[in-house]
Amino acid sequence: MQKFQSDKIMITINVLVIIFMLAIAINGEGFVEEVSCTADAINVVLNKTDPDVQRWMSDPKAQPVVYVYEHKTRPPCGTAMKKGNLLNYNFTIPYGDHCDVHLIDLEPNYRNAETTIALEDNADMTPSKTIRVNHVFCLYTRSVQTIRFNDISSGHEVVASTGGKPKPKVEMIFRSIDGRPLRAAKFGDIVEFYVALSPDKAYHGISPKECMFSDREDMSSPDAKHLTFVQSSCPVDEMSEIIDPLANVNEEVYFSKFKTFRFGNQSTVFAHCTVQVCLTTEECAQKCFKRISNSNLTAERLRFRHRRQLDDNYGASVIRKQNAINEIALTRPLTILDDMESNEVRSLTDSSVCNLPNSGNRTNWTNRLSSGIEYPYIREMY
Repeated sequence: MQKFQSDKIMITINVLVIIFMLAIAINGEGFVEEVSCTADAINVVLNKTDPDVQRWMSDPKAQPVVYVYEHKTRPPCGTAMKKGNLLNYNFTIPYGDHCDVHLIDLEPNYRNAETTIALEDNADMTPSKTIRVNHVFCLYTRSVQTIRFNDISSGHEVVASTGGKPKPKVEMIFRSIDGRPLRAAKFGDIVEFYVALSPDKAYHGISPKECMFSDREDMSSPDAKHLTFVQSSCPVDEMSEIIDPLANVNEEVYFSKFKTFRFGNQSTVFAHCTVQVCLTTEECAQKCFKRISNSNLTAERLRFRHRRQLDDNYGASVIRKQNAINEIALTRPLTILDDMESNEVRSLTDSSVCNLPNSGNRTNWTNRLSSGIEYPYIREMY
């Protein structure tokens, strides 16, 4: 009889525990407004207009907290949303063992980190209290971003849950030796070549994997001619008579220069690069690229001058394309002019400048006139 009563009591306790667990409502509707990603953390911004968030933040008795699910008592895996008179809608989740949130390699192209966060009112001690949950993640592009001259590529867009996918900003730039961005140059001119990353809170380095010149924009063309100057993450030294070995400035900028040439009678040369983007500079370090020091050469300075001169005066010439996998391409091939074409451009420009009023800014008008000459791809000359 005693055993029966004991079993009955245990069953009653178990039923009460189950009822108590069911009474804590777990709501999965999203309360996250935005997720941003750095190299070492997931940054969550909570939605200020969410009904529960609004109610708890306005109630002086409420104590709303947000935390990594099942890691509520482990700082820094959780945070209070009200600290005195200060309101906090931001939550940073560091990668590592402490909060059990790790970067996972998704070979060959991506890295991913994800977890579930919970939102609740700590002051609510009732059995029917609400716990809100939201899945959050960061998806990083790890490598093989293919660039055709001035091409920015983003991978697949996030289609579910609440997450962030930082888009690396990588460009290839042609410049004259006096620093002007180029889309056309005279046959035999010395042209500077750059591959540059605009660093942000997520990506801090790049490493060229393969680079080549070609007579075609479409490298899959069976009769495409090409000249490879970076192969297997190292410069091809045997090509140094044509193009200087690509050199590493600071893991954000790679630099070379070459004397312009043509593939036969083809007047347009295309640059193609495959570039790895990295979350840290150490990850992208390659010993075979010669290091050069230039304190004045940074990706931001290079990009600013490039963008200012091209976009302000020649923005209409930029070709933007978007394909089925959301790749945005900015294509600016380098057109090589022979002596006859170069002289024709110069004579047309000079004759037009001679007819300008004396009050005109001749340098500015010369640049604008030369940008309109109807040679293929020419938007900037002399």
